[in-house]
Amino acid sequence: MKRLLIVGILLLLCSGIGCIEQESTPHDDTISVGDTIKVNYVGRLEDDSIFDTSFEDIAKHAGIYNPQRIYNPLQFKVGAGEMIAGFDSGVVGMNVTETKNITVPPEMGYGPIDEKKIQRLDIDQQVPLMDTLPKMFAVPRDQFTSQFGKGHKTGDVVDIPGIELTATVVELGDAIVNLSLNLEKGDTFNMPESPWMDEVTAVDDVNITIKHIVTPGETVKLGNVPWNTTITNITNKNMTLHHNRVPDTTINTMFGPIQVSFSDDKLIMDQNLPLAGKTLIFTVTVEEIVSKEESVDGNGGAGLPPVNSILPQPPKIE
Repeated sequence: MKRLLIVGILLLLCSGIGCIEQESTPHDDTISVGDTIKVNYVGRLEDDSIFDTSFEDIAKHAGIYNPQRIYNPLQFKVGAGEMIAGFDSGVVGMNVTETKNITVPPEMGYGPIDEKKIQRLDIDQQVPLMDTLPKMFAVPRDQFTSQFGKGHKTGDVVDIPGIELTATVVELGDAIVNLSLNLEKGDTFNMPESPWMDEVTAVDDVNITIKHIVTPGETVKLGNVPWNTTITNITNKNMTLHHNRVPDTTINTMFGPIQVSFSDDKLIMDQNLPLAGKTLIFTVTVEEIVSKEESVDGNGGAGLPPVNSILPQPPKIE
């Protein structure tokens, strides 16, 4: 009888221990800061349009499929700054196989819109028909030597690279070389990347006055841009440029991507990131915790000091 009672107590104890083990198992499947995880996701805007996803079929259906991309679960280390802040913090506490909607405001995503990065031009733009160039210009001596070689003297004529123009060496200093453009009234030339020819209308000791050679109805391309421009009107002082509308697009420049769009009367060039100022809604499914990390940067990942720094220090032994 006593043996049966002991066995019953042991069974109760084992049962209790078993409950504790079952409660601790989900903990290993719960995401903490420092864990490396894999997730699938669908990113939407507030109008429910999809802007990104890890699912190939959804990308194709949404019209955002990129054939150069491999559509697999996204792997990253939580809290390492690899993701936008709202996505990074939103997965903490999720379990493996759990699906959750994470709403990310702009300040936790790609930041607010910066109006200083937006340039708005009139679709019908007034541009001066006349312009001036400085007759004299200076070049650093090492750049002059690199471009034109050594042994030059005052009065030498050199060819300006990229333009069918010449310049005369006016002064050869140790640091600076002064040059004078060789242009006379009536000369015509084409500046690099200019869509039209220019004619010299006046020359003095300081400036060269030029006039753009254009005709009404002419369509030109102003540099490496996705739209073209039509000259709609010319007066004695100005010409009117009409920038022809194109669908919204993005151009890549040395200053980063620029989003191009048209309103009723403006050409808009926006250097903000495409998702700046937008609230993002991610539907995230945790596929796997690749590895667990109990602490990050030595402080448990919770912004607390190391444990030994808050415990009483042992007394010093004299």
